[in-house]
Amino acid sequence: MSGKKATKAIVAAESKEQVQQRLKKEVELVAEETKVKIFGWYGILIENLRAVSRMEGVDIDVESRIMIEKALEDLEIIMVESKRKLVTVGSLDLFSGIEEKVVLTAVVAQTQALNSFDQIKAAVRAQTLSLEQIFTYTKVCEIEESLDYKLTLFKQRIGHSFEYAAGATIAAAFEGKTITWIESTEMPESFGSVRAFAFDLVGTVTDHVTTIAQVWSTLIQSKGTNTALNKIDITAFALKWHKLFIERRAAGLHQSLTDSALLRLILVELLKEHHVCEELLTDAERDQLTSVWSKLDLFHDALAGIGRIKKQSIQDTIAVAFSSSFSTRTMINLARHGCLCWNAQFGADMFGSKTAESVVGGMSNLLALNGPEEIAVVSANTDVLEAAKARGNRTVHIHRVSHDITGSQQFDLEIDGIDMLAESYETMLEKQSKKTIAPVQRSWFQRIVGTASDAATAVQKTFI
Repeated sequence: MSGKKATKAIVAAESKEQVQQRLKKEVELVAEETKVKIFGWYGILIENLRAVSRMEGVDIDVESRIMIEKALEDLEIIMVESKRKLVTVGSLDLFSGIEEKVVLTAVVAQTQALNSFDQIKAAVRAQTLSLEQIFTYTKVCEIEESLDYKLTLFKQRIGHSFEYAAGATIAAAFEGKTITWIESTEMPESFGSVRAFAFDLVGTVTDHVTTIAQVWSTLIQSKGTNTALNKIDITAFALKWHKLFIERRAAGLHQSLTDSALLRLILVELLKEHHVCEELLTDAERDQLTSVWSKLDLFHDALAGIGRIKKQSIQDTIAVAFSSSFSTRTMINLARHGCLCWNAQFGADMFGSKTAESVVGGMSNLLALNGPEEIAVVSANTDVLEAAKARGNRTVHIHRVSHDITGSQQFDLEIDGIDMLAESYETMLEKQSKKTIAPVQRSWFQRIVGTASDAATAVQKTFI
């Protein structure tokens, strides 16, 4: 008998966070692999259609239609294989020893990932079928140029869908949220004159409500369940914190205080209103809460949407950020945290008074464009949009839960997210440039929607 002791393998059960991260990475791998296959498949189809356009003595409409139908059969094979891999990712065999509630959440996440792949397949199919219109509406001598243009757009649109599918669907399930679909908005042709989109940073691009709520939740975990902290509605708290900051900056109060100092002063006042004593929330913890304002997370639709506006090749357009209350220093911190590469930033401290009218007017003057209609001001704050409207700027109202809609304001465009704004703008430019001869197809955007609330946060888009 051997003298060695038998050892027993101990497998530590994964936490909810570990399961979420593992699923996200595995779904991302499947998404990336599928994207590469789809791009290769579509590229081959475009090359074959080019060859058809050069044929003589054949009906190129019929030949192209036959080729596209065959390609769609190949697409089905690719997507079935990808979904089979997604099913393997969510296999119950991989969740041995994990809490049942976490396993059920993982199953929901897998289901939402599968649904997203179905929607992406529908998007790819629609984009592929639209190739038939090139042979119907385009002159023979212009077909190859149109095919090249379609290939570029396909990679942009479908690429965005794959890039966001994994993180969006997995995060939604683990946050107890569901997925819905929203149709894109047709942009007025008057936006064809726009040369600069100016984004109101906080509350439109950055999500202070969710970011503060996440930090708050972590802070109070160790404080017990029956304290003044647990009675605070943190969403309402964060909204009031921001509102008071804006009001005091606009009124010219505490001008010598930095953004951080004024935010902390208001925080102390709000905590007193809620009977939170210093022993319950220490100075260090109050500093931690205040510092969140310099590293706010982005709304999920922001980064891709802003990038797409800047990168579209039809018209030279810039994207700038402004704030009617926060300083340039704070805006720099937020840009660094969110990896936002603005063409320019305009903080409230650059102008005489920290009001919407002053900042929007000063920003417009510094951009030195040919007229106010060449600037589109994008904001969730209707006060800011009213100031822009009064100057003759184009106005885009982004729907966010961080701002209430008051009165009966009317703006040039009402839209659900920055990703939808980018899509609508590009579609409008395509139409005006006459590169889209056939009727422009509408788009659908995937949204994460809270199960207990109708408030939507933008996450990922799919074009069909």
